[in-house]
Amino acid sequence: EALGWLRPDWYDQAACRGMDSALFFPSPGEATAPAKAICSACPVLDVCADAGLHEAAGIWGGRSNLERRRVRNAARATETGQAS
Repeated sequence: EALGWLRPDWYDQAACRGMDSALFFPSPGEATAPAKAICSACPVLDVCADAGLHEAAGIWGGRSNLERRRVRNAARATETGQAS
C-alpha cells in the first residue's frame, strides 16, 4: 500500500474507496462539505468514525478533527462523571 498504510477490511465497503484522499484531508480553510457528503451515504460510516476517532487530521466517518475532539471530550467527561 502507498505510504505503508494498510486498509482495514471494512474499507472495501467504504463510499470513499478509490477516491483521491486529498478530498478527505483538506487544507486549513478548505471546505469539508464535499468529503462529508460522501461520508453521509457511506455504509461503514460508524466503523470509520470509530477508527478515526484518535486521528489528528482528515475527515473520518464524516467528522473533522474538531468534531472528533468534541466526541473524545464528551466521552471523557462521561467516564469521569462530569457530563452535564
